[in-house]
Amino acid sequence: MVFYFALWFREKERATATGLFLLAAPVTYLVGAPLSTALMHYVTLGDIAGWRWMLFLEGLPAIVGGVLCYRYLLDSPQKATWLTQSEKDWLAAEFEREKASQPPVTHLGTWQALTNPIILYLSVIYFLSQVGALGIGYWLPQIVQNLSAAFSLTQIGLIAGLPYAAAGVGLVIWARLSDRFYERKFFTAIPLLLGAIGLFVAGTTQDPYLGMAAITLALTGIFATKSPFFAMLTQLFSKPTVAVAAAIISSLGNCGGFVGPYIVGVVKKATGTSSAGLFVLSGALLLAALMTLFIVIPRHKSKQASLQALKMKEQ
Repeated sequence: MVFYFALWFREKERATATGLFLLAAPVTYLVGAPLSTALMHYVTLGDIAGWRWMLFLEGLPAIVGGVLCYRYLLDSPQKATWLTQSEKDWLAAEFEREKASQPPVTHLGTWQALTNPIILYLSVIYFLSQVGALGIGYWLPQIVQNLSAAFSLTQIGLIAGLPYAAAGVGLVIWARLSDRFYERKFFTAIPLLLGAIGLFVAGTTQDPYLGMAAITLALTGIFATKSPFFAMLTQLFSKPTVAVAAAIISSLGNCGGFVGPYIVGVVKKATGTSSAGLFVLSGALLLAALMTLFIVIPRHKSKQASLQALKMKEQ
């Protein structure tokens, strides 16, 4: 999708576009759990178990979506019948103007990309962010219960959804700000740092309200970092290379989704509390934030183009 957005959106709009796409993740966490529970308990047609109906019904939208994407997602604005020719020409001219004002970016083949140090470096950053994201996501209900044993299972489910609601709002706002200031690197590092702070506070406090506020801050930071992070790829690589780079980074980085819950589980077993595991996740996010600050983006593109974009927006 990062490559697809590069074909359709100007660079100063890509973080917002990516953010709206990634908004599906917190919405899924927010809606998916109660929906799945309802399907398992209340859909019992025939002799088919509720959990089978859940898998069937929740799988249908993905199948329909795949067909619709194949039918309607075009790989070029020039093929869009719902755009006028003048709109197509304007967008093509905007892309050409961007290309002319940019310094040379890296173009890599598939095998070169697999061993490219920049891509591998970015993969480590994304891996660390996913360690924190899925580590806390998997154990969030247990963490909420630890914060206050007075919560019922229903309350835990509802409370665990609140941080994702806040994360969805924060994700969109942060993506728009990243586009507004035409800045990617610091807009990636700052929410990672906030996520690290949130997890650290959540692991130290015994106050359930402060704990939930800290977890909300952490998840908001974790989700907010994704849009500017992936939008940053177009500042470093050519459009064809972006597709390969995003695939490699996502594939390697998502391995953190296994490591994060595993770490929390191991630490919880050793210490008897999941709070200690939050410190490890906090450290992972802190390291990711520090590593992000060392990414080198061509000055011409990140600074001069920023001023140009702001001037164009004011006109």
